[in-house]
Amino acid sequence: MWAFYALAFSVFIILHVFCSGTFYYFFPSAVTKTAFWAAPVFCTGLIVLSFALNRRSTGFFEGIVTMLGHYWTGIIFIIFSVAILMVFSEIIFNFFKIPAKLWIGRAGLCAMAVFIILGIIGGLMPPKTVTINLKSDKLPVEKLKVVQISDTHLGTGVAVKRVKKMVDQVNALEPDLIVVTGDYFENGEKFRAKNAHALKQMKAKYGVYGVFGNHEFYGGVKKSVEFFKMAGTELLRNDSVEPLPGVVVSGVDDFASAHISRSDFAEFLKTINPQKYNILLQHEPRFYDTAENKVDLMLSGHTHRGQIFPFHFLVKARYPYFYGLYTRGETKYYVTSGAFYWGPPMRLFSRNEIVLFNIEK
Repeated sequence: MWAFYALAFSVFIILHVFCSGTFYYFFPSAVTKTAFWAAPVFCTGLIVLSFALNRRSTGFFEGIVTMLGHYWTGIIFIIFSVAILMVFSEIIFNFFKIPAKLWIGRAGLCAMAVFIILGIIGGLMPPKTVTINLKSDKLPVEKLKVVQISDTHLGTGVAVKRVKKMVDQVNALEPDLIVVTGDYFENGEKFRAKNAHALKQMKAKYGVYGVFGNHEFYGGVKKSVEFFKMAGTELLRNDSVEPLPGVVVSGVDDFASAHISRSDFAEFLKTINPQKYNILLQHEPRFYDTAENKVDLMLSGHTHRGQIFPFHFLVKARYPYFYGLYTRGETKYYVTSGAFYWGPPMRLFSRNEIVLFNIEK
């Protein structure tokens, strides 16, 4: 863990030095000169401290530091992204001998302010409901309503009242099934019971089922298992359940965290009865080709749809199945952007959501 914090500290120092240097170049003054040396150490220290406290934040002070650090993580990423554009713009204008330094500096500041405000507003938005209509001859009933929630990352960063509103939103859809595709709970022992109690109010005719994401492993498997029980969510760990005759819900642990290989996944898929309508839950959107024609609907999360633009491009490079509905053969896949956020309580061009699947015969 200390190696991770050391690496994070180094990365954030570089980000802050670059941003401070950019500010000093475009707006040279005694203030920006001092900030060039002081800001990287202070702000990076705040970020690293916030993530360290995030693992156990129980007190008021720890909660405040955690939130400030998380907000600044998102803000510095936005500043860094705009600063890169400012530097490239200055290089291009200089190449053509066009004096635009002041214009670029002012435009950059305005862009930073706008994107930061939009990011904060995005983080405060309730999840929208996305409706997906599907058909299948294998369905044993005329219609099945399935609601997917994912990547709630509950704890210090998400107020319990927001969780309650999400639960009301889910219940208003009157689902037959509710499925949770991982990263359910994040941190904060004092919020644990309250969040679990709120989630336990989710109602579905055939039950609530979920799987582990990577953060369930980070937080400790034993604690995560306990949280699923407290929340009234049946945990599927490389297992299947038939909540109604002819419909099977299967769940697999997060591929990377549980060290599940493609061949391991292929072996698990052999246990699935292709004559029934099969819904597969897996946090990380990988091995979709392996699941092709083995299940009817595979649901994932994890990507957050990038959460804060332009991080989208890096996430999409890692996960080609980045966001939305995909089809391979007879199998439908859906990757959700998640109900809330991780780390920075911000979203920029990546609206959070819950997903309603109307599946008809």
